[in-house]
Amino acid sequence: MTESAIKRNYKRRSVSKPRVLANIGLGVLGTVILAAYSSFARPIWIDEFLHFALGALPSDEILSVIYESTGPNVNHGQTGIYMYFDYWLLQLFGANLFWLRFPSLVAAAIMLASAVYFLRVKGFGYFWQYLVLLAFGAQSILMHFTGEARPYIWLASTAIATLAYYQTPLSRRNRLPVMLLGAYGVLFGAIAHPYYIVFFGLIAAFSLWTDFYVERNRLDLRGYLTFLNPYLVIPGAALFLVVGSLTWLRGNPAFDRSAWDLLGPIGALREGINGHFGMFVWTREIPPNYIVLFFVASLSVLLLFRLASWSREATASFVLIALGIGTTVGVSVISAMSSYWILSRQWVGGMAITTLGVLWLVAVIYRSADVNAVRSVKLIAIGFSAFVAFVGIFQIWGSVNQIASWIATQNEISTTDGIAGDIDIAESKINSLDSDIDWVDAANLNIIQGNEVWPGFAEYYAGYRRQ
Repeated sequence: MTESAIKRNYKRRSVSKPRVLANIGLGVLGTVILAAYSSFARPIWIDEFLHFALGALPSDEILSVIYESTGPNVNHGQTGIYMYFDYWLLQLFGANLFWLRFPSLVAAAIMLASAVYFLRVKGFGYFWQYLVLLAFGAQSILMHFTGEARPYIWLASTAIATLAYYQTPLSRRNRLPVMLLGAYGVLFGAIAHPYYIVFFGLIAAFSLWTDFYVERNRLDLRGYLTFLNPYLVIPGAALFLVVGSLTWLRGNPAFDRSAWDLLGPIGALREGINGHFGMFVWTREIPPNYIVLFFVASLSVLLLFRLASWSREATASFVLIALGIGTTVGVSVISAMSSYWILSRQWVGGMAITTLGVLWLVAVIYRSADVNAVRSVKLIAIGFSAFVAFVGIFQIWGSVNQIASWIATQNEISTTDGIAGDIDIAESKINSLDSDIDWVDAANLNIIQGNEVWPGFAEYYAGYRRQ
């Protein structure tokens, strides 16, 4: 081997080693965020109990009970896929919180990885990749669903994965990791949540627009079809219709609730700001005057950016933020029209898209300011980045402390005299439980004990079982 070849190989190794370490660091940070929001040792609540109780059913009844309990019944608005996953996890590992919520944990991991990949596709380095993880870590409302056995985080995860896939240039989509990302986003998204179809349509339209507006690509009809990839879209549409026709498309219960019963207009606005811009807000108790200040400050910064160093990519990132907020408004309108409560958990997809859009905007502005030597805008972008990092660390640390509190409470319950007697009472009298609170309390005792899901929980679904 020549001396020049040796030098080239050494240079490659010296460059690749820092990259490997940086990637390991991303993995470590992502793992810390997932662990912090895993809700480890947090007791289940009624919505999670609906999944937990399925674990008591015999395997030959699970599909029929899922079918009967969805549609206009107790598990309305679900595709049933999460429940089916949970059933088999409970069969394999027993009454265990970690495995009950494991599907959400995996989805959150893919969401974070997809966000990092999105910024790589856009040409941003490790600083911004670390920052986007901290930005998601700052989003306590969104990331709460990492540790909940419900399909909300699935919607956010598949939406971000779909966005990352369609923002990948066609020349790079034949790589196996990208193909798997697209399959997860589109095919799994189609069966993950009923709202996915809305997000798919908006993300596909946004991606086609950015390809035209930012990348300046001119596509004909065949080019559009190639861009969307019919090998994903057609099977995805079929899965969406088949699974939907067996579950949520069969109808919804008749509701007579006021949309504002739980949040109220001001409460919804506070939750909306905290949920979508939580990287700049560290509390859910936002004073009304801060809401006005928040919008004024946001518009002022955007105006400064517009005057100093705007670009087509900055416009695209701003549109992505608007798209995320728009989905939230749209979903809320649907709830109100259905006489159902407006709830922040309905907004997780919009929260995730907005989070990524905000980081993309700040990164684009910094890069444009750096190229154009606009120092004041660079300093503002750096200030935003530092604040995002601070709030992210603050929220992650708060979540870790909360987990420590739950563990302490669980250990206290486990070591209390008479806990075995309480468990025996709950298990023996489970068929006579009346209220949902009693069922949930009994389930949490079952989880503390471990072992199999108590057979008596099958009675909760008695009305949906074969007679």
